[in-house]
Amino acid sequence: MILKEIAEIFDCEHKTAPIQGGGIPSVRTPNVGKGRLILDGVNRVSEETYKKWSRRAIPQENDLILAREAPVGNVAIIQKGQKVCLGQRTVLIRPNKDTINPHYLTYLLLGDEIQGVFHGVSSGATVAHLNVGDIRKLKLPVLPPLLTQKRIADILSAYDDLLENNNRRIKILEEMAQNLYREWFVKFCFPIYRSDGTLERIHNPETDQMKDSVMGKIPVGWKVKKLFDISNPTYGYAFKSKLFNDDNKGIPVIRIRDILNNKSKTYTLETPKKESQIIKNGDLLIGMDGNFHMGKWAGGHAFLCQRVVKITPSSDNIGAYLLFNLFKQPIINLNKSIVGTTVAHLGDKHLKEVNVLIPDKYLLREVNSKLNPLFSKEINLHIKNSNLSKTRNLLLPKLISGEIEV
Repeated sequence: MILKEIAEIFDCEHKTAPIQGGGIPSVRTPNVGKGRLILDGVNRVSEETYKKWSRRAIPQENDLILAREAPVGNVAIIQKGQKVCLGQRTVLIRPNKDTINPHYLTYLLLGDEIQGVFHGVSSGATVAHLNVGDIRKLKLPVLPPLLTQKRIADILSAYDDLLENNNRRIKILEEMAQNLYREWFVKFCFPIYRSDGTLERIHNPETDQMKDSVMGKIPVGWKVKKLFDISNPTYGYAFKSKLFNDDNKGIPVIRIRDILNNKSKTYTLETPKKESQIIKNGDLLIGMDGNFHMGKWAGGHAFLCQRVVKITPSSDNIGAYLLFNLFKQPIINLNKSIVGTTVAHLGDKHLKEVNVLIPDKYLLREVNSKLNPLFSKEINLHIKNSNLSKTRNLLLPKLISGEIEV
């Protein structure tokens, strides 16, 4: 049996869709995850563009979108209520529900056997790329009965549902932290308390006393400090890349591309010189080349690679989440202004010049009391997701191959 016998397959438009600020998500290859669509930061298109790009087929619930390159072979199913536009270098797969369960087909295509085929037929090109013809002719294993397909799909979907729900909760926690920081540290609309700890009023930057600083007008009692006055940096180790492996031998090495993913596929048996170059859950990381990724690490024990910097608070007065927000905007601004010979390059001299705004000790204590619990919850959810992903990834090939019966 081949794929086109149990599903209709529609190619995408071979040109980039014009995007706009809002509208319908345009699913490109980076938006195709392993099972679910990744719509955070997705490009969006107008209704008119959506209609033009959907002339071959209108994407609908239970259709699959397959990435033909970058990354080759990722497959995601369209969920109920998701209206999306098929982007460049993707393929729409519409399963025949009388023959195959759409969710089961998603996991079948993500299984080791089919993924091996995808990578095998795409490896000859300069850039790994799947041809639509190869996709249509893809050989499938003998399918189990529909009831068995549904049971397997239900088990794996339960993990994906939990992962998705946890990601939503993480996003809410991030928004809560950002909103609080924006109100108190950007708009300067922070609470002022009486001596007994009760709320007196909200600070008004328009009428309350302000003072001049290198960061503009700031509230009286606040200070401008350098980033390294309130934190300690640890610079990554220059591992021998020839000793890297992707066979899970040794300890994972965190490179710039891994910061936001909270996981690494690069391992090493080499050990860094400093114990501080070991990363633990809750550490704050900055990537110092190209894209200045900045993230909160929750991927377990790992090593800090060159061009990645770990920032830790130098005292208990500065919580990790406050520190993260304090240096986030200055780092983003540096990204826009620093240009090296070939790529933007952030160095130690730049970090040393980063200014941060520190409130009085009373508000500092209050903001930490608000942000620290949010940080702990967020890191714990990331850890849960890491464990869920590992379990799901272990189960998927065993269930699809029949090694584990349902």
